[in-house]
Amino acid sequence: MNIGDVVYFSDYEFLDGGHADKLFVVLAFSADKDDVIFVMASSKGKEKNQGCQPTQKKFFIRGGSSTFPKDTWLDLSRKPSLFKTKKVASKIEKGACRVMTTLPPQKVNEIKNCLTRHSAESLTREMCLILGVSYKF
Repeated sequence: MNIGDVVYFSDYEFLDGGHADKLFVVLAFSADKDDVIFVMASSKGKEKNQGCQPTQKKFFIRGGSSTFPKDTWLDLSRKPSLFKTKKVASKIEKGACRVMTTLPPQKVNEIKNCLTRHSAESLTREMCLILGVSYKF
């Protein structure tokens, strides 16, 4: 697994017990590489301007323009998804999830810059701290 990888989890279980097929983007690893930090993708959103959405705290990727076949929004307002690297690697090995593709480094940097723009929001501030991205209040 690498930064920028788009990972597909079939039958992902949410904290509330709900299940869905979900895509996540790897944004970073902890300093010791024990944890991997994901941001969740969604097919629901309103804004259609490419990139950082100032009011919705989402990052829009137009379908077919990158590695996603349909319009996709990365939800930057959610708490970051933090998983044990070994656990995800084991799931990939067992086929419970798989790496679909990898975003280009420039796109990953744009997503991180978008996080910086939204740093006044507490969950985004937490994400910035985890990623080691500097921000202004």
